[in-house]
Amino acid sequence: MIVFDLDGVIIDSRLANHQAFAAGLVAAGLESPDEATVVALIGLPAVDMLERLGCPPDRSQAIYDEVVKPFYLENLPLLAQP
Repeated sequence: MIVFDLDGVIIDSRLANHQAFAAGLVAAGLESPDEATVVALIGLPAVDMLERLGCPPDRSQAIYDEVVKPFYLENLPLLAQP
């Protein structure tokens, strides 16, 4: 078996990550973060990223499940670069 780590290794998904997390924060009533701020947090668990970006801890999991993850999965093919 051969396993590849696509995200951040074979594809550049920074733009997809930025836009997905920005959509999540806007849905939570917060300002959209700049790309560099989001990119600096990549590698942390997604809910931790949301919290560090200002999302209230009691809403972070729901925002991830309802906004960030669906946005990312839907838009990754359009936003990722090899």
